[in-house]
Amino acid sequence: MIEVTGEARKDKVAKVTRARTLWVPAVNNHGGFGRWAFVEVTDPRDAQRTIRAAVTWAVSAT
Repeated sequence: MIEVTGEARKDKVAKVTRARTLWVPAVNNHGGFGRWAFVEVTDPRDAQRTIRAAVTWAVSAT
């Protein structure tokens, strides 16, 4: 799951935290939708590097 974040907002922190700590683990525990991971892109100019690093980490963690 990729979250592209613009400006820093309090509600965004809560959304990202819920996705990272509740949603993704729940989907992975279910087991019927493959393996999910979460990455937040905070700088669109650096999106490619951020996503590649997250994918590399997720693959090595399995």
